[in-house]
Amino acid sequence: MAFNATVEVKTSREVKLCGMIGAGSSLKVNSASVSENEIGIGGTCQFRVPALDSNTTLAMFLEVVNQHNQPIPQGGKGVVQFVTRYTHPSGEIRVRVTTLARAWADPNTGTEYIQAGFDQEAASVLMGRWATFRALTDDGPDVLRWLDRTLIRLCQRFGQYAKDNAESFRFPETFSMYPQFMFHLRRSSQLQVFGHSPDESAYFRYQLAIQPLSECLLMIQPALFAYSFNGPPEPVLLDSTSIQPDRILLLDTFFQVLIYHGETIHQWKVAKYHEQPEYATFAQLMQAPVEDSQETLAERFPIPRYVETYHDHSQARFLLAKVNPSTTHNNMGWGAESSAPVLTDDVSLQLGITHSVGSHTVDRDVLLQDFEVIETIAFPKAGTTLTPHHTFDDFRFKSYAPLAFRYFRDIFNISTEDFLHSIGARSLIPIGNPGASGSCFWITHDDEFIVKTVQQKEASFLTKLLPAYFMAVHQNPKTLLPKFYGLFNINIGGHNIRVCVMNNLLPRRVKMHQKYDLKGSTFKRKASKSEREKKSPTFKDLDFVDFLPDGIKLEFEYYEALKHTIQADTRLLHSFKIMDYSLLLGIHNETLEAESRDKEEKQSIDSEGSTVTLRGSKKPRDRSKHISLNPTTLQNILAKSTRPERFQIAADPWGGIPATNSNGDKLKIYLGIIDILQCYKTMKKLEHAWKAIIYDGKTVSVHRPGFYKKRFESFLFGTVFRNLPMTESLRRLNEKDKQKLKQRAKFPPKTIAEHDAEVAMDGNLGDIQAKLTAELNENINSIDRRRTFKGTNIPIKRDDAVITPDGSGDSADLDAKDVEVTIAEKVEEPPTVKVLHCSHEMSTDSEQVHKSTDQISATTH
Repeated sequence: MAFNATVEVKTSREVKLCGMIGAGSSLKVNSASVSENEIGIGGTCQFRVPALDSNTTLAMFLEVVNQHNQPIPQGGKGVVQFVTRYTHPSGEIRVRVTTLARAWADPNTGTEYIQAGFDQEAASVLMGRWATFRALTDDGPDVLRWLDRTLIRLCQRFGQYAKDNAESFRFPETFSMYPQFMFHLRRSSQLQVFGHSPDESAYFRYQLAIQPLSECLLMIQPALFAYSFNGPPEPVLLDSTSIQPDRILLLDTFFQVLIYHGETIHQWKVAKYHEQPEYATFAQLMQAPVEDSQETLAERFPIPRYVETYHDHSQARFLLAKVNPSTTHNNMGWGAESSAPVLTDDVSLQLGITHSVGSHTVDRDVLLQDFEVIETIAFPKAGTTLTPHHTFDDFRFKSYAPLAFRYFRDIFNISTEDFLHSIGARSLIPIGNPGASGSCFWITHDDEFIVKTVQQKEASFLTKLLPAYFMAVHQNPKTLLPKFYGLFNINIGGHNIRVCVMNNLLPRRVKMHQKYDLKGSTFKRKASKSEREKKSPTFKDLDFVDFLPDGIKLEFEYYEALKHTIQADTRLLHSFKIMDYSLLLGIHNETLEAESRDKEEKQSIDSEGSTVTLRGSKKPRDRSKHISLNPTTLQNILAKSTRPERFQIAADPWGGIPATNSNGDKLKIYLGIIDILQCYKTMKKLEHAWKAIIYDGKTVSVHRPGFYKKRFESFLFGTVFRNLPMTESLRRLNEKDKQKLKQRAKFPPKTIAEHDAEVAMDGNLGDIQAKLTAELNENINSIDRRRTFKGTNIPIKRDDAVITPDGSGDSADLDAKDVEVTIAEKVEEPPTVKVLHCSHEMSTDSEQVHKSTDQISATTH
């Protein structure tokens, strides 16, 4: 045992150190031995290791340099030296120096030497550590694709095969096990995080980074031993064909030690044959794997989980999740009943959703008891009269309040056909989760919906919230709150997975140059180092203050509309005693994208000036063809605007809100309120009380709903969003709008003749006149045809025409006023109103304008 160790790496000039992965930290000491390409903890040649023992392993990654300028000669040697300084338990400071020299082989002519020196076990562990380190910053699918590409390049380099003939592929003996290790690495708990909490995933990855080679190989490819009457225990393939009814299997995954009894063995055990003296051999067979497993439990640290299970038991899933599913429902055949088919690792979420939603045809109004309905459907493999045949394990699927959620979708104008097409047409795409909730996320192929796993308490709270949520969205469907389209539960082997389907806020087809998760608090509201290293990190409140100290500037109209919408939403959340919600903000920088596009176009022009297409370049995507099922951000905030047409001029198909930053860059922002399933109850009150004692209570995230609401709004509209002055907002209008505003302020009111001349010359004014006439008729036709009495006031709202009841008023105030037509006489049928004179610049002539107290005939004007 050693303590307080430092490890220094020195290399010859042909080799550079890329980095280290293991239980150590960087001392940030650079030297000529350090490579510019970092793998793991790089940029240094010295590392601090708190403790060392005989099982400590550190993975060092090296690269060969100067291959092109100064090729290394065949037979030359590269030298790597490790200098370890540590404190011995006796208190002595000791130094150990280890020097390695490796002979070089030419990659073109010395392939046989490279093959002879390849250690596939060590290479598999190194790739496992490298992959898990990349998983900290990259999304899971990206890491798996990287592993696949690496394996493909290795097969191309050292494999022998005939093109288009997979059966002809041959690998050298020293490489033969490596593809198998990579197959199991892709399915290991280190890379597959579904069903594991963040703490569990971190624990699995940490153990892979520190354990010795043999133990790491167990994590990548578990060991499987078979016990039977045919002979002594023997290792068998980690394959479904190894699961036989007359066998006992011992599975060692390092984290678990599992004993599995085949179907026949389990029946004998239930009959208690092992307790009868005449079946002593069977008792010895039953005891042998138990003794071997106890020996493993006694020697290993950390102590693994011990499981005893049998055929068709729920805990048999631990074995089925590890074996290769070579025997499936489709290829099992009549002669293969002895081997157990393994049909899947997961349950088809899409199968359950599409069948549950598609088969629900009840057509009636929503009742209060509909919010408490839970429909349970069993999905056996062979299918039933209600469920289709499938190739997955048996599972049960629950749909919560299906009729209520169908009405939710109707409120947002999402048909069942469109919903099912988005969910079931293609495979769901997994995406990363920057938060600490441990939830898994998937997105549909068309960017419309997000599928998220939720905890039991969150699902329970959502079901209780449904009636009030239904009333809220029915009264105000245009909101920035998350829109829930379904809540489901999958049960397989006694394990429940709860998911909800929501609207997607950030379209993947629009590049988000920055993403923020904003709560309004400052305590630990800074993105972690691992999050910052991701390709598309999600920053937090303090990061926003650092990156955008002047905030995001919005025009006056957008600012007021956004503020009104968020205040209405937070008021609703406050009434439900909900807190700890966030504003998810995505920023698309149009200026940077335009500069990047111009740069790519310049690179595509050759020296003679002719245009060429770069390999791998993509054609600009036509965004105008996109039609979103969900209301966009811009549509949500402008739902109650008095001048929606004015804003739609600047809208894009994805619904981004136009904005600018302090540099003058043009932005489009996409946002919405997320994580609204946290209620301020006893546990949250205790959490707030505890943090308030240790830290500043006003800065922590968890707080009383009322205080949280005020702090949230204050941060958003005091720090994040800034209101442009009216004068600056006007400067952003196009030149035509500017000219019209100048004419309104400069010229006096015009006569009727002048108006008629303008109408004749300007087709737009004629369109406005026709539009006003239609609006007047629409308002009048809305009156009850059976009872229309004298004195009925008909309010008329308009954007383009300028009419004032008293014939006066500033041009800026005209657009904010409404017009009322008063019916002078009782009529049986709504009359027809015709607008004779109108202008979008000034009010009509004073001779043609009635006083607000006048009564006019509906047939006159």
